[in-house]
Amino acid sequence: MTFAPLALVVLVAGAAPDVPPSSSSSPSSAAPSSPSSAAPSSPSSCAALRAEDAWIRVLPPGTRNTAAFARLTNTGPVDVVVVGAASPVARRAELHEHSRAGGVMKMRAVPSIVVPAHGAVTLAPGGLHVMLFDQTAPKEGERRSVTLRCADGSTVVVDAVASSAPPPVPPPVPTPPTPR
Repeated sequence: MTFAPLALVVLVAGAAPDVPPSSSSSPSSAAPSSPSSAAPSSPSSCAALRAEDAWIRVLPPGTRNTAAFARLTNTGPVDVVVVGAASPVARRAELHEHSRAGGVMKMRAVPSIVVPAHGAVTLAPGGLHVMLFDQTAPKEGERRSVTLRCADGSTVVVDAVASSAPPPVPPPVPTPPTPR
């Protein structure tokens, strides 16, 4: 299987039968449900999430911690609440954010990241991200997985590329004016 430089694979676990897995230009498939108690119309099912431009920051040798970033899009009609993360790249993963307080940038763990219905959230340097502790130092260009866990127990596995710089940002698509 070949991949475009920043293509990603999204695998959905815990998806309800009446909610199709997210569709994208890259391959995706459904995996068996993790928890059997996942409600079919759960307001926070990972089945509605799509991830784009996922990457893990490559840091110098000996650096113990790094971060993963992506643009998360919710294709569903209700908010999706991401409550945790894991990756074979790291011993421990947490949801984090950077914020400015009194002119000083601070980083702190957050209990969840809400991706609004039919909306998107960008995990990016200087903002929300997945912090990866005691990482195994992926090399430039390697592909590694990051699993996001939603409030209902479902998960989505995101295939991210290891890179020392973020992927190029495509130009915005102009929105046609609304006729009056």
